[in-house]
Amino acid sequence: MVNKVVYEYLKKYSPYYKLEDLKNKILSKGYPEEDFKEAVEILGLEEKQEEYPKQEYPNYPKTQKSFMWIMFSGIIGLFFTLSIIGTSTYYYLISNSLISRPIIFDSLDEIKVPLSIISVLIFLLLTFFIYGFKEIGDNTNSKILSFSSKNFIFLFFISLITAMLYIFLYKEGPLNIFFYVILVLIFINYFLFSIGLIKIREKVGFAGITGILGIFLILISLILTTTRILFSESLSNFINQYFFLIFVFLNLLVTILFFFKSLTLLNASKKFE
Repeated sequence: MVNKVVYEYLKKYSPYYKLEDLKNKILSKGYPEEDFKEAVEILGLEEKQEEYPKQEYPNYPKTQKSFMWIMFSGIIGLFFTLSIIGTSTYYYLISNSLISRPIIFDSLDEIKVPLSIISVLIFLLLTFFIYGFKEIGDNTNSKILSFSSKNFIFLFFISLITAMLYIFLYKEGPLNIFFYVILVLIFINYFLFSIGLIKIREKVGFAGITGILGIFLILISLILTTTRILFSESLSNFINQYFFLIFVFLNLLVTILFFFKSLTLLNASKKFE
């Protein structure tokens, strides 16, 4: 069976580059020569290469730059992974009185500026992180992954505006409703995003397991949220009673998910750089 990654790569670039150069690039990435020969035979490239070169490939510089972006996004993902681990450890130490509690501020006015700066920084990091998946979607012809990645950036921006309004205006009622609307849209978009990753699992390493973990996280989050809002008080009390264990489980799942997202990005950046 033909290797789809090698097949798609040759199909895309063979009209613009020498077959020997493409072969060297493919072999340098660890693919066996048999995969190359099989794809060449199916595409009939030995005859077509006599017409080389038809034209200069117009998107080659952009493609190189896109993989640099993907690598940068993967590094940001590792930073998020370590941040979650650090934050969770800090919370555990405080909860068990192993370290002193931080200073409690009397009002939000005292931390408006630093909170705003942190919100903007998180938005920028998340945007750069998700942009890497948008580039993966473009380079693997996955419209659903590109579309959902763009949607994430837009939803992050709307969330940032909502957070700023809350910090500076304190309009809890309308903003709370708007926040829940954004949350629902994020859930829906994250489902599409995860499906997109699963669909490119044969082209990019770790994409499949990352998509499956994403869907699993959505289902767990929806079950917990629905239980607290709609079901009996006893079930809600059960969640409150075991809140710490649930918190640890979700943090572990999110940490693993960010780690696999980072691996997906780094794998994609190295596949055909």
